[in-house]
Amino acid sequence: MARWKSIGFARFRSLILAIGRPSSARRARTSSRASMGVLGNFESRVLLSATLEASGNSGSVLASPLSSVENQSQPSAGAPEPQSAPLYALANTFTLSSRPSATKTIYLDFNGHLFSGTTWNAQNNNQDFTLAAYSFEGDATFTNSELERIQNIWARVAEDFSPFDVNVTTAPPPAADLVNAGSGDQRWGIRAVIGGTFSAYSSSGATAISGSFNQTQDNPAMVFEDNLGNGDEKYVAEATTLMVGRSMTLGFDGRTSPVEGFYAGHGSGATGWAPIMGNGYYSNLTQWSQGEFTAANNTQDDLSIITTQTGFGYRPDDAGNSINFAAHIVSSGSGVRVNVDQPGVIETRTDADFFRLDVASGLVNLTVNGGPVGSNLDILAEV
Repeated sequence: MARWKSIGFARFRSLILAIGRPSSARRARTSSRASMGVLGNFESRVLLSATLEASGNSGSVLASPLSSVENQSQPSAGAPEPQSAPLYALANTFTLSSRPSATKTIYLDFNGHLFSGTTWNAQNNNQDFTLAAYSFEGDATFTNSELERIQNIWARVAEDFSPFDVNVTTAPPPAADLVNAGSGDQRWGIRAVIGGTFSAYSSSGATAISGSFNQTQDNPAMVFEDNLGNGDEKYVAEATTLMVGRSMTLGFDGRTSPVEGFYAGHGSGATGWAPIMGNGYYSNLTQWSQGEFTAANNTQDDLSIITTQTGFGYRPDDAGNSINFAAHIVSSGSGVRVNVDQPGVIETRTDADFFRLDVASGLVNLTVNGGPVGSNLDILAEV
């Protein structure tokens, strides 16, 4: 998502702002700066951010007969991320939805979950087990700090899936919305249970069953907070998206040289990059990939698989792709200071959003920002 505000005087009557992926010239400069050789097209893996539409304001195969069960190794411990003001009212933490109109659901379950009669239970001698609720402070209730971090985890995962017509939510959906009942059913999805640990998988950060997004059974992905920096916001969010991707049959992104199951990316700082289906724990910018990096061991097109194999596609384009179809931005305020605040989403690799702002004489100061946390957009804004 790109959000931008204009404050100041205007010299131009009509101003056109185009937002999208960087030009080839900028890609070349970025490649040189990152010193990775094959980085040229990484900005074309465009992902954008989610807006709140809620009401109320190393990868080994587990030793089991089910070879499609995968797990993600845990990251090294890091310093707790600083906490700031919550994104939304704390009372709304478990009512957040990125796209409530969507018929497909990704439910982030922080409340603990009893596993019974699932494929996971069959792997556990048919014994029921419970994955504890999310709690990095170890108490029986959600503290304000925990609620803030839950909001940020949701926002990061929602950002990853913002180009698509799928709802990432913290609100418990009807059970039928998490299973594909077959012919005639239009509503299904995946539950990602986030919290605690489970001794059978204690060495991993998270685990999921490939293809479980479309299954007739609620086979949740599991994200083990205790193995992810004691619930670190970034680690938990990256592991959650990774395993939801796995539930959509996406493979892991590693390298053939050196041989590794999960590629940890390249570059540093604001544009330090890693593939979502690799190891995104330590990179600021993570994106869906099709193996556009040196020695990639997986060249499957994540975006194509997500939009053709899950029952949902891209969300509708929200702004015109040329000057002739530029979205008209309405300003607010009067006098010498006029404000605008225009959200937008880049849905596809080739999308570019054009906006038109009519102003009086004077200076214009525009700021373009990504999503509030975990933005996946490497912004190019041209006037």
